[in-house]
Amino acid sequence: MEIARDFLENYLPHEIRRELDLSTLTADKETFVDPELQPHHSDMLYHVQRLDGADVYIYLLFEHKSWVDRAIGFQLLDYMVQIWKWLQQQGRERSPIIAQVIYHGADKWTAGANFDKLFEGPEALRAYWPSFAFEVYDFSLSNAEQIRGHLYLQTVLHIMRNIFNPQIEQQMPFLMDLLHELTTNPNMIEFLSKALRYLAGGSRYLTEEVLRAEVQRTFPQDGGMIMETVAEIWLKRGHEEGREEGREEGREEGREEGREEGYALALRKTIHQILITRFHNIPEQTQVLLTKVTMPKLEQLINISLDTPDLNTFLMLLESEYLPPEKEA
Repeated sequence: MEIARDFLENYLPHEIRRELDLSTLTADKETFVDPELQPHHSDMLYHVQRLDGADVYIYLLFEHKSWVDRAIGFQLLDYMVQIWKWLQQQGRERSPIIAQVIYHGADKWTAGANFDKLFEGPEALRAYWPSFAFEVYDFSLSNAEQIRGHLYLQTVLHIMRNIFNPQIEQQMPFLMDLLHELTTNPNMIEFLSKALRYLAGGSRYLTEEVLRAEVQRTFPQDGGMIMETVAEIWLKRGHEEGREEGREEGREEGREEGREEGYALALRKTIHQILITRFHNIPEQTQVLLTKVTMPKLEQLINISLDTPDLNTFLMLLESEYLPPEKEA
């Protein structure tokens, strides 16, 4: 709870923060994210009292993709509707939701922070499409967002900022020194384990050898216990030899394939919903065609579905550039 409060105190816009009593911040529910999207999103819902005593809800969505997802507004809208339904089931009044996206991908965030930017049309029709703002905190390497807050929060944000960094190994001494300073508090040992798991499991550019060397340099007294954690991480990543590891790797590959297929299904649903929202009457054949598109082309189609001037242009691009070639008889 302290890290969430620290984040909000340091990053909420001043005009919003001055209306809230952050000492009343309380966690409500851990996730509204579709299980199929959980490898790419994580979230938390909090409620806080305004200075006049009324409730406001703060929804934090963590984007774990390396690329900018221009459809994030649709996903936020879905999560916010789920939250309002959940509040109704709890017998609570529907209240404003301050939606916040925490992004740390490889590229600078360019998708905007207002839902109505996803629509185009004459000014006379503007009142008929949804509009809401959300905050985006861009901690990508290419963005100069200053990292602020107490040491715990700064450590988390620095690790997130570097997870997609091809030069993460050069940053490891700095990151490990932050972790060492934190773990002078015995209560932070569990956080160290989680941080090491996140670094090893989340970065494709960090090798076991470099992580081991940095652990030994930073924690010479406790290295043995910590090294067990590091070894466990790489066992799961498939870097240990042996027949048993081979079977585990096979099971892990199967789980990964399932996660990828679930993510692809969610992308197809999102693309179809974008097309319905923008163009209304969509041929049934469109869904059939989308089932033939595979990753990573589905990720590219998200942006095309948002930018295409009309449905016919989208369908022409889909059939000419994104479908696999027909097999000859």
